[in-house]
Amino acid sequence: PRPRFWHGLCNGVAAAALAWPEPHLAVDVVSPSGQTIRFHPNDVKALLAASYYWTQDMAMLGGPCTRSSLDSGRLCSMNPAALAVALVNRVGVAHRSFLLDVYPSPRSQFYAVASGRLDVRREPYPVDDTPLDDELRAQAHRLVDVTFSLQLSSTTLSPSLADRLADDDRDGTHYREVGLHAVPFVWQATLALGADGAVIGGRWTGPSEDGPDSLLFESDQPLLTDAGVLELNPGLEWKRVAALARAAAGMDDAGLPAPPP
Repeated sequence: PRPRFWHGLCNGVAAAALAWPEPHLAVDVVSPSGQTIRFHPNDVKALLAASYYWTQDMAMLGGPCTRSSLDSGRLCSMNPAALAVALVNRVGVAHRSFLLDVYPSPRSQFYAVASGRLDVRREPYPVDDTPLDDELRAQAHRLVDVTFSLQLSSTTLSPSLADRLADDDRDGTHYREVGLHAVPFVWQATLALGADGAVIGGRWTGPSEDGPDSLLFESDQPLLTDAGVLELNPGLEWKRVAALARAAAGMDDAGLPAPPP
């Protein structure tokens, strides 16, 4: 009975989690009027999620889906060639993560990639009479069957998981870290290889014959105005959010990432 589309802060949660250590300490802040306000680790996480909803440098492959159909996967799945190149180069070579939208439909749910594996199920073989787009057939020299096995970091956990005091807590300010809650996803695909072995295209196979919707590269700094406030949340001053995040993670003033001047 629920709608198949929504907008939330999953991308902000995921991007902030990649850029910052997990907040696990309560932070007391004294207001200008002298009132002490306690920020729970969940409060700090929420501020970081709102801050990282849009970052300074962003790039998307696949694009958001805007169409509904009885077979959304065929309409909205990104090309598996793009995911293969991103996974091998970004995770395998650069050792950096990215965000992946796992539902090929107007519904949107981003996760950060915790780990990923690309296995060859069948060695490269001739194109022969395999159904291919005419333009791709003119360039494809061989095909290869692969399996994507990814562990993605959940962004839909209950707030109560971060509301458990640590065993060594003395004053009600030290909480247990939630850590990684990995969600496994497996997709199968056939990739097309050019004359030089480069990956030039592909299609999803397997039981559902679909894959993720899109992937998103984000930077470790939120998008700011010249005044240092968040472009999409102008009520928040990033310098203060960053100071809270450092304190909640047990970092000193020299901790990274530091706010801009």
